[in-house]
Amino acid sequence: MPGVSASFAEKTSLQQEIDDSVANQIDQIGNLLQQEVEQLKSSLTQREEQITNLKTELEIKVEPPPKTEDAVLLNDVLQEKEAYIDQLNIQVERLNNEVESLHDFRSRELIRKMFSIWVDGQQTKFQEDYDMVQAVLEEKVKEIEDKERKIDLLTQELTQKPSDDESVVRNCR
Repeated sequence: MPGVSASFAEKTSLQQEIDDSVANQIDQIGNLLQQEVEQLKSSLTQREEQITNLKTELEIKVEPPPKTEDAVLLNDVLQEKEAYIDQLNIQVERLNNEVESLHDFRSRELIRKMFSIWVDGQQTKFQEDYDMVQAVLEEKVKEIEDKERKIDLLTQELTQKPSDDESVVRNCR
């Protein structure tokens, strides 16, 4: 069994070497990645500085030129037009308010008309219901009168029948 333990020892030492090699490779890759991240950070910082410098240059280039007579005249015209626009905006606002008030008035009128139509419809419906109830009542009154006539006729027949019965009884004797 000495050969088996030597083979096992070789496998263990071989496994250890492989593990060490993989660990070294992982460390090397980690170091390379870290170096690359540092380089990217440095590059980013440089780009941010370039952007800041370009913004500064752009701000310097955009400074307004000194005013000339034409620029002063154009500025005055611009101010007049802005004042005119303000006046027009005020007029538009007044007109919008008038339109809204007219719209409100028309809406109220429309609501009144619709309510009036609805009330008229309700009155018509109530009148139809009333007419129907009136017709049913008249029919019931006629039925009651007919029944009262029948009762009167039956009462008369009953009151006359005993006298007829008496005559029949007399004739039989």
